Amino acid sequence: MSLVHYIFPNVSISGGHGDTLMLSKLLPGPTVDRSTTAQFQYHREPVEGAIADGDVLFGRNESGNQHIHDTIRAMTRPG
Repeated sequence: MSLVHYIFPNVSISGGHGDTLMLSKLLPGPTVDRSTTAQFQYHREPVEGAIADGDVLFGRNESGNQHIHDTIRAMTRPG
């Protein structure tokens, strides 16, 4: 559980238990049903060892992510 702050319409900052911070930026994809999220993880102390990089696919069970996407879509819809 952490606080998430949104900078409308495509940036979020999430604090994790006082020692980490994640900055996420949602970038539009080549079609309306595609996007890329660039995430940066910041740590108070140096991280040792290998950290995996890769793609993460959010599924239909991610109701919080679906809600914010629906809200942004509604607020940016023309007219």
